[in-house]
Amino acid sequence: MKRIILLSFAILLILSLSVRLILPRELDDLSPAIPCDDSLIKKSDILFVIPNFQGKSPISKNKKWCRKILSFNKTLALHGKTHEYREFGEPRSPEYVHEAFRIFQDCFNKSPAYFKPPHLAWTKENDWIGKIIPVKLKANQFFHKVYHCNDTGFFPNWLIDLV
Repeated sequence: MKRIILLSFAILLILSLSVRLILPRELDDLSPAIPCDDSLIKKSDILFVIPNFQGKSPISKNKKWCRKILSFNKTLALHGKTHEYREFGEPRSPEYVHEAFRIFQDCFNKSPAYFKPPHLAWTKENDWIGKIIPVKLKANQFFHKVYHCNDTGFFPNWLIDLV
């Protein structure tokens, strides 16, 4: 019985890790205010952009950066609005979220494909956001390879490449 449980666990682990090889790779924390190596952008399929990092400077004011990111021809997604630790761990108004969308659209001239809250902090009061855009939460990090521009994710980028 113990052997069957161990074998089942091993098979489940191998299948879970295999899924990471075929699902899209993601890059979090993309902003002109955070240095990001182009190699990370190139090997990622979905770029999660912070529209107004720490509320200091909207990405839409840096048209050169916007054009550069568009030139990579990747799927673009929204990563909060200002990227504060518990930004979406508290209820947010439609106006707050629509402002993030507006900044994103002013930069890229298109809507984001997905939404992921910073640090995956989420409260059920924000579930309404999922009615206007697909939201990626905790299980997302398990099944996708997720890199971080500033290499401050739970696992370092080099380890993400290995598993």
